[in-house]
Amino acid sequence: MYVDHLQDISSHWLVPDPLDISYNPLLRSLDLRVHVLIGRYDPLAWLHTLFSTVGPTNCLEQISLMVTIDLPPPDLDHSTYAESLRGWREIDSVLARPVLSSLRRVRIDFALDNPIDDQIVPEIVDDILSQFPNLDNEGILFSDTCEIR
Repeated sequence: MYVDHLQDISSHWLVPDPLDISYNPLLRSLDLRVHVLIGRYDPLAWLHTLFSTVGPTNCLEQISLMVTIDLPPPDLDHSTYAESLRGWREIDSVLARPVLSSLRRVRIDFALDNPIDDQIVPEIVDDILSQFPNLDNEGILFSDTCEIR
């Protein structure tokens, strides 16, 4: 299953209702693409709700998440950034539930949009990955980073 849940219509961000994965108990692989614009658009609540719908009878073995990250706005404050990181930690918690014991691989790839030559965006990626202690301890978290323009 492939989902790209970001739509831009008339410069308004629309997020569709989350899918209910419990209706697909034979789903083995889930491929998602999301765009994270910290301080402007954050799909983490949508992802959390989506992953929460996995039912007790499932065969989900692999989740692949492509996350496009842009430079944060200059006026980004610490509390907004901390809230975003907390959202990633909640996703780690929901994916580490016993109901997802068949999960063998969670791959989170980051596409850095307009990364400039500084280290801001790579530091953001490191901060995000540090929010996945459960998946990392289970040895099922994999990640990579690339630059896009």
